[in-house]
Amino acid sequence: MWIRWLNIFTPSDLADAMAVHQEVASRFVKAALWHGIIEDSGDSINGTGPREQIYHYKPLPPGPKVHATMTPEWLATPGCYAEAPARGLPVRLVDNTQRRNLMQGTGGARLRVKNRDRAWERMQQAKMDRAERDRQKARAKSMGMQRAADAMRRADDFIQDGAFKTSGNKHAAELPHKDKSHTKKTQRKTK
Repeated sequence: MWIRWLNIFTPSDLADAMAVHQEVASRFVKAALWHGIIEDSGDSINGTGPREQIYHYKPLPPGPKVHATMTPEWLATPGCYAEAPARGLPVRLVDNTQRRNLMQGTGGARLRVKNRDRAWERMQQAKMDRAERDRQKARAKSMGMQRAADAMRRADDFIQDGAFKTSGNKHAAELPHKDKSHTKKTQRKTK
């Protein structure tokens, strides 16, 4: 940071800017030279003591604008979540320390905690019951539609077989829908 701020400097300039001893600044300059952060300009100047080299900050080369990234394999695989269906039930982890603290005190506090747990269990059971009831309704609805379609098919087949075809010489009593053998009057007469 100091090197970038000074840009062109001698070790004594760096020591003054950092407010450290000149020996510490010269070690700092050696480390910066070794890391390639600064360069020796080749010139020297007569400072407060012996002649000192002039150093300047060496800016970093321009880096890449775009970093090559790769999506992880588990995200790049198409349909990986479709093949793994969600399984299991929700898990409720109870913090026993907090539960113990809630149950301390009067008997009413313990009862409140127990009633809260029972209410949660009833709610979970109601959710499962509702889901099952919805599945049964959907199944019944689809079965009802299938039964209606089957009945329509049977009726069409019955009509096509000629069961209701009437010619002019048949009497009304011979037609299947005009049969009166099931009435009480006809049953008494036959006895």
